[in-house]
Amino acid sequence: MIRQANPTDAPAIAEIHVASWQAAYLGLLPHQFLEDLSVDERRQMWQLIFKLGITETWVAEEDDGVVGFVNFGPCRDDDVDPHKTGEILAIYLLPAVWGQGTGAALCQRALLSLREKGFQEVTLWVLHNNTRAIHFYERAGFQADGATKTEQRHDVVLEELRYRRSL
Repeated sequence: MIRQANPTDAPAIAEIHVASWQAAYLGLLPHQFLEDLSVDERRQMWQLIFKLGITETWVAEEDDGVVGFVNFGPCRDDDVDPHKTGEILAIYLLPAVWGQGTGAALCQRALLSLREKGFQEVTLWVLHNNTRAIHFYERAGFQADGATKTEQRHDVVLEELRYRRSL
């Protein structure tokens, strides 16, 4: 079941966020960086995200609880019109449900919500060497648009590519 998230989902979302990073980025980012990810810090981050209410979050739920989430809103990039372009900021699942269609369902929910809000296109950023995610987004109709960015988190440099698709 896909449903809109609420602040009580913050702990589950934080657990998924960390577990997914640790599995998806294994071998792509330094091991110690992944080991040092904090569920408590992510929980606090998600509580703030819900409090600010700038973005929208949906979760996928199974019998055992929340297994994935998607977060999206107006695009944050300086070179686009945030009234016309939305952005998927995060889509993560527990590794146990990868490849079962849950991520595609969350992505479709985000695209539908953005379209309903009047956005004409949507972007997202993906780690340049995350081929699994790149293939996922390409199957969903996204294409690299040539934009790149570099972010630094602690001592780790993240090289990212922007993908875009029409709504």
